[in-house]
Amino acid sequence: MRRRQKEIFEVIRKFLREKGYSPSIREIGKEAGLSSPSSVFKHVLKLEKEGFIKREGREIKVLEEGIPFLGVIPAGKPIEIFESDEQIEVPSWMIPKGVDVFALKVSGKSMVDAYVDDGDIVIVEKTSNANSGDMIVAQLPDGSVTLKKFKIENGEAMLVPQNPQFKPIPAKGAKVLGRLIGVIRKYR
Repeated sequence: MRRRQKEIFEVIRKFLREKGYSPSIREIGKEAGLSSPSSVFKHVLKLEKEGFIKREGREIKVLEEGIPFLGVIPAGKPIEIFESDEQIEVPSWMIPKGVDVFALKVSGKSMVDAYVDDGDIVIVEKTSNANSGDMIVAQLPDGSVTLKKFKIENGEAMLVPQNPQFKPIPAKGAKVLGRLIGVIRKYR
């Protein structure tokens, strides 16, 4: 995507997020600093041809969303969390409306029986609540983070791996950072 097209794409995405409806060609041009509607329209057509947006009449739909990519989440032994200012593009249908999400790259094999493997990208809803059975990103009392299934059994909360080679972790004092809502996997 060229620089000007990226600017126009960002204008469309921001407008849709903030206002909830599609911008007109003139509104896109005004926000992007372009006075020629025909020039804006050519960029919009190019974005559609390249698969970034879809036009239906006057409505424009963004087919990819940029979400924060925060780094690596261990699916194995917990490690310290780190933050990044990177973004990753994901299909917009993977992101529920009005939900704050982020992405993490999985490192480890403790969740393979739940179809989450080493190298997968997980899409996580930012929340501090979890139900028994949810797959969550948890921060342990020592500050490390991990991806596990949250389970409450006999009144005791546990972080349970989905691979018999790993042991459950007591969830006492753990903080829920998010709930898994999607997985992206690249096959070789």
